Amino acid sequence: ENREKNALSSSVEFLSILKSLDEIYRKNTPSASRAYTSIKEKVFAFVEDNCEQKIGLCDIAKHIGKSQNHISFAFKKETGKTITQYINEEKIKKIIDILHRGEKSFKKACEKVSLCDATYGYKLFKMFTGLTPKEYFSIKKIDFEEREKK
Repeated sequence: ENREKNALSSSVEFLSILKSLDEIYRKNTPSASRAYTSIKEKVFAFVEDNCEQKIGLCDIAKHIGKSQNHISFAFKKETGKTITQYINEEKIKKIIDILHRGEKSFKKACEKVSLCDATYGYKLFKMFTGLTPKEYFSIKKIDFEEREKK
């Protein structure tokens, strides 16, 4: 009887250990979704830290240590947008912030986020806000033309 109790106790203990190991394995093995989220978060952080510089997919891939195709696919699947779209949106947000903080020239604001072509900056601004910079700032009660004259 003692022998049977010991065997049963050992079996229960063994099963408990297996269950614990399984839980640890499941926690430490990223699901596809968690892997994409991890890439999304890494892209977000990289773009935030480097928004004022020229950023390319190759820079992000090198930083994260994954292929460009893998990062592009994972990011698009998780966010519904391309990395280029995201980078451009963040640059436009940064331009708006720079202009709100007192920069008088849209062109200079574009240069501060490494969009050296203000015409391209205008196109992006219109694409992401639905307004030209002048329209945007007139709605926000900021006289864009007066600011550029100063």
